[in-house]
Amino acid sequence: METKDWILLLVPILANGTIFAVVGRILDRKYNNIQKKDTRSQIIIDEFLNETAKAKRYYIEFKLTVTNEDNSRNIQELVTGFMNHLQEMYIECETNPVVLEDYREYVDNLFKCYQGLRALILNSSKGSQEQNNAIYHSLDEEITRCFSLIEKMTCS
Repeated sequence: METKDWILLLVPILANGTIFAVVGRILDRKYNNIQKKDTRSQIIIDEFLNETAKAKRYYIEFKLTVTNEDNSRNIQELVTGFMNHLQEMYIECETNPVVLEDYREYVDNLFKCYQGLRALILNSSKGSQEQNNAIYHSLDEEITRCFSLIEKMTCS
């Protein structure tokens, strides 16, 4: 074989190898970027669901305290803890709207619940004992409504 034949044989082989190496490297970088985005998204979702679990825990403690008429735990403290976690869930959803868009509708409803709870708490300090009992009952219903929204959100 002459030099020309060797060149005609080796140039396409080397060119194809180089093209495959470059394309492979580009695809590898794209895959790594997608994987990084998925990892970041998963971390955000895990933090959001962690706040959800904490809110559930406060709700369960609140219900146990109310059911057992246990005065060792301050109900105000439990309601405030529950509300703090609702607020954190709302902030997470506002901060990461693209990642948490599946939860958006639930979080908007939870925020309405949060506002209702806040209004009830503000009104409870101004009334008589009878009014406070009615507000306390409304507070229990509102917290239960919030909890049912959290349950729907985590089960869907």
